[in-house]
Amino acid sequence: MRGSIVILSLGLFLLGSSPAQAQRYLPRQTGLQLTAGLVDGLWFRNPDGERLFHCGIAWSRYNENRTRWVVGADYLHKEYRYRTQLIPRDLFTIEGGYYIPFISNRGKDLFLSAGLSALTGYEIVNWGEDRLQDGALLRSRDSFIYGLVPALEAEVFLNDRVVLLLNLRQRVLFGSNIGNFNTLVGFGLKFIID
Repeated sequence: MRGSIVILSLGLFLLGSSPAQAQRYLPRQTGLQLTAGLVDGLWFRNPDGERLFHCGIAWSRYNENRTRWVVGADYLHKEYRYRTQLIPRDLFTIEGGYYIPFISNRGKDLFLSAGLSALTGYEIVNWGEDRLQDGALLRSRDSFIYGLVPALEAEVFLNDRVVLLLNLRQRVLFGSNIGNFNTLVGFGLKFIID
């Protein structure tokens, strides 16, 4: 008897949940997303003690053809070791990109998308200090940067208003004095506003 009740309840739940699937990827639907993650590896602090992380906030809008636009701002922090000193590199960027879903499950609660963004921003090395603690002169300077960001992103709908995000992005930077490539692994939450 209990098994029948469980099966009947599960069936009613699944039957009742099917209309909610239509509330996903609606044209002109917008969302606010918060993301954080790791830079150039799978650790927050590498074995040398250098911290590597990024965080961001973005706004997304779904289009008629199930694609979406994403516009946001990011902060990236990466440290480099010089003898006993850690030299910080901080990037403040804005991005705008276009994402195309290429796989979704039958229940429309998992979407995999590929995207491409353009970015611009400012890179700060050692917070503008040219001299290091031992008197050495730092040759890298603060600079304006720009570039492209190819990305893969998974959206997992926890319900119609809250989405779990998992992404892999490769920054290709121009104008940087330190490095032209950063791999970002991130996670986040998107809140569907309307």
